[in-house]
Amino acid sequence: MRRTILCFLLALLSPLPAAATGTVEHHVRTFASLQNSGGENPERSISVYLPTGYATSDEPLPVVYFLPGFGSTDRELMQQLQPILDAEMDSGRVQPMIVVVPDHTTLYRGSYFANSSLTGNWIDYTARDVVDFVQERYRTLDARESRALVGWSSGAYGALKIGMLHPEVFAHVYSMSPGILTFTEDFGPQGSGFTRAPQIESREHLVDGWDELYANLVVAMGRAFSPNPDHPPFYADLPFVPGDQGMETNEGVLRLWERNAPLHMLDEYEDNLRELDSLGLEWGRNDDFPNVIDGCRKFSAELERRGIEHRAQEYLGTHFDRIFEPDGRVATQLLPFLDRRLERAGSSGT
Repeated sequence: MRRTILCFLLALLSPLPAAATGTVEHHVRTFASLQNSGGENPERSISVYLPTGYATSDEPLPVVYFLPGFGSTDRELMQQLQPILDAEMDSGRVQPMIVVVPDHTTLYRGSYFANSSLTGNWIDYTARDVVDFVQERYRTLDARESRALVGWSSGAYGALKIGMLHPEVFAHVYSMSPGILTFTEDFGPQGSGFTRAPQIESREHLVDGWDELYANLVVAMGRAFSPNPDHPPFYADLPFVPGDQGMETNEGVLRLWERNAPLHMLDEYEDNLRELDSLGLEWGRNDDFPNVIDGCRKFSAELERRGIEHRAQEYLGTHFDRIFEPDGRVATQLLPFLDRRLERAGSSGT
């Protein structure tokens, strides 16, 4: 799987062969919400896609906020998205929209979209600060019905989680292959990351290449969900730890992690999900991370049991393929889903 991940990351640096007709603007700002004690830089990059004709029109546009996957910068993701956005909007298959990618990279590759006493308030940054920045600088529709939050991989988890917490900001959520909706399979008690992380003694070892991906993922979650200033070297507690009789569960830490896992958040935030105008969830039947398959199936089934309307689709694919290709899921599923539902000037979504 490491080779698959490496190939995908290399693809992020190779734009698709399409003429770029939209415009991408990059901004760097320091955000007070991201002040922290964990050494993270509160100065963040934001990439903004403006469709063809934006500069010569006075029409306000809906905005899609796209959260990147683990370890991917805003610029890398936008490099993948721009040819797709150009092709779909310039062809008329999708109406013009602004697309915003905020940076979520950290010293441990990913923020995990949490308000953390160690790493900063990434939920506030996403749902308040980035939205306010875009609303103030660009010609947008400021109603929640004209605003969507989407993502792929860990960004899909972030979109679903933040969408559950802030339906007053985002009316539409689309989640592509989200992980850790619950802690099972490769992110359950026997997951290799929980076994391996206590054996690693430095950040450099953890993030040097992708050999320690699972350990890297669980440490990043720990710093986000259960920081502990008295627990070096990563200053985080984990819910599953090696013991004399095998892996043991730290129930108190597990409760903290479950407060950040959408399946376990449902009891508290079910009504928030009902406030969304639309919710999309999709995953590949052969996803490289078994937790994604198990979590998505369970989450969709629980939404159905509770009578929460959503679109769920399991398709033939893995975690990495058929996503950012010209005929991939972003082009054929995500953008049409949003195009039909985002409210525009003089009309309402359907």
